[in-house]
Amino acid sequence: WSSDVCSSDLDQQWLASVALALLHAAGGWPLLVVVRAALLGLLSALVYRAGRVAGASVRTSALLVLGAFVIASPGFGMRPQLFGAIAFAAVQLLLLDRAAHPRRLALIPIITVLWANLHGSFVFAPLLVLAAFGEDRLAGRAPVARRTGWIGLLTVAATLVDPWGPAIWGYALSIASSATVRTWIQEWQPADPTHLGGALFWLSVVAMGALVAAALRRWARRDGLAA
Repeated sequence: WSSDVCSSDLDQQWLASVALALLHAAGGWPLLVVVRAALLGLLSALVYRAGRVAGASVRTSALLVLGAFVIASPGFGMRPQLFGAIAFAAVQLLLLDRAAHPRRLALIPIITVLWANLHGSFVFAPLLVLAAFGEDRLAGRAPVARRTGWIGLLTVAATLVDPWGPAIWGYALSIASSATVRTWIQEWQPADPTHLGGALFWLSVVAMGALVAAALRRWARRDGLAA
């Protein structure tokens, strides 16, 4: 790492390093391969369940999982970011299911404590809760919004439960703003449509835009009929 990325005494992903080292010591590369497969299965299950909770059919949810797997597969090595992806999917699922299971929101700060010590993508935890809080406010769900707001505050506090406290936020910001990282680390580079991974990413963006536009048209027609 270059000195403009992070200091030598801050290893934000220390818990992932410890977990991977213990797994390797216990069973070498074969065990790491098995654990990686199990983690990918868990990630797929979380994404599938999120689709079902959001109202998608079994078929649509399964197709979304397959599509997401194809698009994201270049980044599915046995690396700390895989732990981050699972944490992201778990928090997203808990927020989607908050109306039916509001007490499960208490798991989000706990997940965030682990996330903040596993991978730099922990910054998304408070942002996901903030988006849910905004949705609750706009929908006029005051009691739910209060609960989501408190969970948001606890989630922010949970990101500070690590050996370096608030310094990990500076670390995350330095990674995001580092020219060295953007130049040499593949997942931080702009999606190149001339390569398979970049082409799949932009195709997914277009497909998502088409789905959103179709949903907006259906809502507009429904509102027109209701009027």
